[in-house]
Amino acid sequence: MNETTPSYRRPPAGFTPALWREFQERGIVTVENAYGDDEITAWLAAVERLRRADGKAAGEFFTLRNYVEKDPVFATVVDHPGHLGFVYDLYGEM
Repeated sequence: MNETTPSYRRPPAGFTPALWREFQERGIVTVENAYGDDEITAWLAAVERLRRADGKAAGEFFTLRNYVEKDPVFATVVDHPGHLGFVYDLYGEM
């Protein structure tokens, strides 16, 4: 491979036949243990930091645009292997 040849990663596994049937029937699936406790803790802490920075009280409605730009911890959500295979199965290569 040379410098002009892009390198590609294969996406992780997505839907199994059983999960696909469930998705077709219910329109939603639950994927157990897709994310680790440490990841979830880091994401929740980042949301709290951003909520406080926005002056919102705990429990008050809070929304955020461009969240990846607001805290780098959210960059790990974008192509997380816990859901990326499902995205590829639904939308293909983007």
